[in-house]
Amino acid sequence: MTGCNNDTVRNLINGSYSVTGENHGKPMWKKDHSGPGVTVLIYYWDERDGPNFNGWWIGPKVGGDQVWSQNENRSAPSPPTLGWKVPWDGPVDATLKVAHAGGAPPVGGKGFPAPGKGAPALPAPGPVNAPPKATPPPPVSAPGAMGAMVGFKGGKGPGKGTKGKGPAAGKGPAMDPEEMKRRQIEREQEQKKRQEDMKRKREEDEVRRKEHNAVLAVRKAIQKVRTAVPDSYDVLRLQLEEALAAQLESLGSQAPKVGQEAEQALHQTQQRLDEMHDRRLQEDSYRELEDQRRKDEVQQAMLLEAEAKAAAEEQQGKLQEAEEVARQLENGNQDPAKMLIAVEAAVKSIAAARDEAQNVRQVILDKQRGLSESEATRKVRREVIDTAARLGRSVGAFERLLASVSNRRHKEEGKALALRKLNEKKSEFVKFDLDGDQQLNRSEVEAYAKATLAYELPADVLDAIVKKLDPVTLTKFRPLHQKLYIAKSEILARKARSEEEKRQAALTETRAAATSVLEKAEDVQKIAESAAIDAEEKMRFLSAERPDASEKLEGALAEVDALVQKIDEALADSQSHLDDAQRQCDASEDLKMMGFEKTVQRLRAREARVLARRDRLHTNAQSFQNKAVEEMGRDAADEEQDKESQPS
Repeated sequence: MTGCNNDTVRNLINGSYSVTGENHGKPMWKKDHSGPGVTVLIYYWDERDGPNFNGWWIGPKVGGDQVWSQNENRSAPSPPTLGWKVPWDGPVDATLKVAHAGGAPPVGGKGFPAPGKGAPALPAPGPVNAPPKATPPPPVSAPGAMGAMVGFKGGKGPGKGTKGKGPAAGKGPAMDPEEMKRRQIEREQEQKKRQEDMKRKREEDEVRRKEHNAVLAVRKAIQKVRTAVPDSYDVLRLQLEEALAAQLESLGSQAPKVGQEAEQALHQTQQRLDEMHDRRLQEDSYRELEDQRRKDEVQQAMLLEAEAKAAAEEQQGKLQEAEEVARQLENGNQDPAKMLIAVEAAVKSIAAARDEAQNVRQVILDKQRGLSESEATRKVRREVIDTAARLGRSVGAFERLLASVSNRRHKEEGKALALRKLNEKKSEFVKFDLDGDQQLNRSEVEAYAKATLAYELPADVLDAIVKKLDPVTLTKFRPLHQKLYIAKSEILARKARSEEEKRQAALTETRAAATSVLEKAEDVQKIAESAAIDAEEKMRFLSAERPDASEKLEGALAEVDALVQKIDEALADSQSHLDDAQRQCDASEDLKMMGFEKTVQRLRAREARVLARRDRLHTNAQSFQNKAVEEMGRDAADEEQDKESQPS
C-alpha cells in the first residue's frame, strides 16, 4: 500500500501486508512491519449493520470504533486497488493505492494469493477465531523421528532447535514407551485446553460483536439527534428512545456509556436549538432596528442634501458680490491712500468669504462621510458630493479674486510709497533751497552734502558735481544724492587703498629684516656645526694616539679647546639673532601667519643639538686630559724607581 495525502495516516498504513485470516467471508490482511504496539488490518464488513458500513476498512481492530480509511467496493474479493477514502467519511484519496504481489489482484480462493503466482503459498483460510487442526503425532518407529517430534511448539524435551542439554534429535538412545505415552497424554491435554480457550474466545467475540452492532445502531440515532433541526427534533428524539429500548439487552456493558452519550447528545441538541431560537429572535430584533436605522439615514441624507444646496447658493451669492467689488476696484481711479483703504477692506471681505466657503465645504464632506454606503442613500450621497464640488469651485473663484485684489493692493501700496517718497524728497529739497529759487546753488549743495553724508567732500569734487548737474532742480535732486554718495565712496576707497599699500610696504620691510636676522642665525649655526665636526675629528685622533706622545697630545687638546670656544661664540651669536627674530614675530601677526615663528623654533632646535655636541666634546676632552696626566705620572714614577734600583 502506497500514497496518501494525510501524512499521519500514510505513515501508519503504507507498507506490505500478508493474509492473516478472514472476516465476513473475505480474507483479512495484516501489515508486516508495524511500529511497537501498533496493529494495522485490512478487513471486509458485510451488510449486517446496514449498507453504510458495508465495504473494506483499514483500522487497528476488526469492527473497532477507530478506522483510518474505507472503500465502498463491496464486490471486490480482495482489497481494491483504488477508491479509498481518508478519512473514512471524507472524499476519495486518489493517491492511496493498493498493489498486489505479482502486479495483479490475488486470484487464489477468496482473495488469497495462489501459490506460485508471485506470492508465497499459504494455508487455506478459515474463520478468524477457528482453532488450528490437531496434528497427528508422527510415527515413533525410529529414534530420530521421536527426537524431531519433541521439538514441536510447546514441547519441553530436548530436540532440534531447543536449548536443552540432552542428546541431539535422532542421535540418543531409544525413549522408554511409558515416557512416550506420558508425553502423548500431556500433548492431548494441552490441545484440549487450547480448543476450550478458542471456544471461549469465540463466544466472547460474538458478545462483543453484538454489543458493537447495538452501539452502532444507537449511535446512528444519536448522530441524527445531533444534526436535528427544530422541526425534526421531536421525531428524532423518539427514534433515539426506541433504539435505546430495542438494543438495551444487546448493549451489555456498553449500556451506561451509550446511555450517557444519548443524554449528553439530547442535552447539547436542546441547548443548540434554544440558542438557535434566541438567535432568531435577536435577528428579528436586529432587522427591525436595521430598518429603522436605514430610514433615519435616508432622512438624515435628505436633510444634508438640502443643507448643502442652501450653503452652495449662499456662497454663490457672496461670490457674485466679491466679483462686483473687484470690478469696481479695477475701474477706480481715486487717491492712492483712499484706494489702498478700499483694497484692504476688499481683501479682508474676500478672504473671510473664502474661509467660510472652505469651512462649509469641509463640514458637508465630513457629514457625507458619516452616511452609510447603502442603496437608499447612494443617490443622495452623489448629490451631496456634487454640491461639495460646486463649493470647491466657489473656493477656487474666491482664491483667484483674492489674488487679483492682492495684486491691486501691492500696486496701490507701491504708488502710495512712491508718492510718500516724492513728498519727502520735495520737503528735503525745500529745506535746503534757502533762497527759494527752485534750484540748489553750490553753497546749498555743500550744505546738503555735509548734512547727508556726514563727510566733507573736497572742493574740486563738489565743483565738478555741481557743474555737471547745473541747474540742480527738483528733478535732479535724486541724481545729486547718488553722485554725492558715489564721490564719498570713491574717496574712501582710494584712501583705503593707499593705507593698504603703505601697510604692505612696511610688512615687506619687516619681513626682509626678519629674514636677514634668521639667515644670520643660520650662518653662525653652520659655523658652530663645522667647528663641532673638526673637534670631533680631533677627539678621534686623540683616542687613537699613545699617551706617551705628550707633545702631540697637548697640541691636539689645545686645538679642541679652541674649537669648543669657537662653538660657544657662534652659539651666542645665534641665540642673539633668534631672540631678535622672536621679538619681531611677537610684534607682528603677519610674520606669524607667514611662518617666521616656526622657522625660529626650528633654528632653536638646531642650536640645541649643536650645544649638546659641544657639551659632549668638552666632557670627553677633560676626561682624556685627566687620563693622560695619570699615565704620565705613572711613567715618571716608574723611571724614578728604575734609577734607584741601578747600582751606583
